[in-house]
Amino acid sequence: MDTAPAKKTRARGSKSRSGCKCCKIRHLKCGEERPSCLRCIRSGTRCEYFFRFATVEATSPVSIKPLLSTLPSGKDSRGFDYFRHNTLAGLMGFMHNSEFWNRTVLQFCEASPAVLHAVLGLSALHENLLLNGKREGNMPSADLVFLKQYNKSIKLLQSSHENQAVSSTLICCIIFICLENFSGNYDRALAHLQSGLKILESWRKEELGSVSEIRVRENLTQVFRRLDLQATTFMNSRQPLINATTFGDHLSENDGPSPTAFSNLQEAQEELDRIAIRLVYVLTLKSAAKESATRTILLQGLAARYSCWKRAFDRFSERESQRMNTKDLRLSVLLGLHFQTASLMLEVRVNPVLHEEDTNAKFTRIINLSRSLIQSEPSLKPSYASEMGVIAPLYFTSMSASPHLRQQAIDLLRTIKGKEGPWDPRTTSRIAEEVMIAERINKPGVALSGGVEFLARAHHIIPC
Repeated sequence: MDTAPAKKTRARGSKSRSGCKCCKIRHLKCGEERPSCLRCIRSGTRCEYFFRFATVEATSPVSIKPLLSTLPSGKDSRGFDYFRHNTLAGLMGFMHNSEFWNRTVLQFCEASPAVLHAVLGLSALHENLLLNGKREGNMPSADLVFLKQYNKSIKLLQSSHENQAVSSTLICCIIFICLENFSGNYDRALAHLQSGLKILESWRKEELGSVSEIRVRENLTQVFRRLDLQATTFMNSRQPLINATTFGDHLSENDGPSPTAFSNLQEAQEELDRIAIRLVYVLTLKSAAKESATRTILLQGLAARYSCWKRAFDRFSERESQRMNTKDLRLSVLLGLHFQTASLMLEVRVNPVLHEEDTNAKFTRIINLSRSLIQSEPSLKPSYASEMGVIAPLYFTSMSASPHLRQQAIDLLRTIKGKEGPWDPRTTSRIAEEVMIAERINKPGVALSGGVEFLARAHHIIPC
């Protein structure tokens, strides 16, 4: 992010000082589970909390001032409510069980004003995007709310009077990346990502004093790993920063053994993310021709790791599929889609001489999995997810498969509403179509490969 982190302070956590409104009205003791207490869940009552925020104990000699006792205004209270009941589900996309969005962000809204105002900015932007679509001309009043909250969060981070924990700074950084991606400001989103990754790298070298701090740090590392992967695939020429030299994610035989079993979908997702970040790191290496043999060896090692992942995932799916709810089933299909896409990308690089029939079958699999996920989406409203879903795999297919399959992928992209991180279905479908036309007529001097932003400029497409 563009702002330097304030002095680091280790937070021991905070505890809400009041329960939800429903339990208070019924004179019941509230368990204070978030985002909804168990009593309200069991009774089918919508859970509403009083917005009271506790102080945060710090281990440093400089104590943090008491934080918000209530949200400052009715509008801010409404904005936070809108975030919890509308924005939050869309942000997670298919990854409905995200610990970061479901727990970490909501908890830090109570402990950090900077995080709270970043969340309120994201809520205002999301509501504005749903109501107004693509913004042109004069800035609507909702945009002013978004910018006001965004700027307030940045000022709180920069203020010398606020001793922000590094975790609060990184959470704000992730929210800022979402804000800029949804607004179409991809360069600013990348600047926030680059700064956040540097802060995270430094933080991971520190010894932490509590299990809760370690858990938050690992949770943030997983989110940044996916954002790093997301930016690399979107830009094509960028190399991820989370690699063998940063967080100890080795690329060779020093890497730990592949898991032989998964106990839940989160474990499967984390392992798939770790392999994927290694894959794009190797694919974006700017190595000399003499090092191509080393690259091939690394890719073959990753191919073996993908095979291990697939065996473990298949065993897990066979054992647990009957007990999965609808959301877990959709996440399971998404992981299968991302595996299929990444393994095909790897196979093309390891073995440049492939039979078209084999690759077409795998591209067809990507299309079918994507179609099933799109058709399973219960909402017809545009969604703005922070995570990659079906757009990137369909774009890969629309740029790489046989013409008839490419057209199927383009047609599917056109049915998607909303965005997934920086990935926009309208922009990607138009790029793929223009590239396919240029290839068919053999138009000279036209760019046929590169990052999404580069190809959009080359084909005079205004990104959405």
